[in-house]
Amino acid sequence: MVTPDPARARRLTFHSGSLTCAADLYLPPEAGSPSPCVVMAHGFSGTKDGLRHQASRFASAGFAVLAFDYRYFGESEGMPRQLIATRQQVQDYHAAVRFVASIPEVDAQLIALWGTSLSGGHVLTVAAGNPAVAAVISQVPWVGIDFRAKDPRGTGVTLRLFGAAILDLLASAIGAPPLLLPVIGLPGELAAFNDPEATRAVEAMSTGGAWVNAFTARTLFDLMRYRPARYTSDVAAPLLVCVADQDAYAPPRLTIETARSAPRGELRRYPIRHFDAYLEAADSILDDQIAFLNAHLRPSVGAAT
Repeated sequence: MVTPDPARARRLTFHSGSLTCAADLYLPPEAGSPSPCVVMAHGFSGTKDGLRHQASRFASAGFAVLAFDYRYFGESEGMPRQLIATRQQVQDYHAAVRFVASIPEVDAQLIALWGTSLSGGHVLTVAAGNPAVAAVISQVPWVGIDFRAKDPRGTGVTLRLFGAAILDLLASAIGAPPLLLPVIGLPGELAAFNDPEATRAVEAMSTGGAWVNAFTARTLFDLMRYRPARYTSDVAAPLLVCVADQDAYAPPRLTIETARSAPRGELRRYPIRHFDAYLEAADSILDDQIAFLNAHLRPSVGAAT
């Protein structure tokens, strides 16, 4: 795996609505002219620090990268902390695209979106009907609830999660502090993800970063309404969808249907689980993603390789 070089990342901020979002700009080591750029943010509760490896790989391959924290998370502003609000996160992506287009080292005509898990759905929403987006990568994306899929947490844990979500909504209505739940926990514990692979992946990505093992319980109701798959047919840019065939959290059936509904969709399937995309399988998936970006953002390089 590539060892990230924090010195290569330039710390920046940009405005999204009335709030300020924190970002890291990675530049290619020998960029002599404005570079194609990848705009990226993490999935469920993640922060930009957890994307250092992916950002470093893209930068080493010749792309500028802007990795940012959503409002309410990491180094960005916003209260309450740890609130996952899909509509606002999509707004932050739009703001990041507008901001990065103004950076002199970035080719404003060659901006790609990269998302994973929940943000893998966000990039579909942001790219739909958006001429500023030149390419899209959606990795193990969460594109909506598949009610026919098996619940990976177990019915008992899920019912307790929704009970907590109701309490959190009531708390917000009276101005009380939010009810926070763990993002990862042990099997059977009340958490968004409670399997060992989730724990191992999050620990690997969050070393030395601003990540907090907490999210607002009310988020579950937001996710029930959010269906980014419905925007895919409006994504005109080339789209690469990377599917984990053994994914229990982003059901493969919906993801494959999503890829096939895109006008310029490409599908890559991997015999892995959801969190394997951040562990042993990360580099092979990144190889495919870099080849995709070369083909669509740097065609001379793509043809040569």
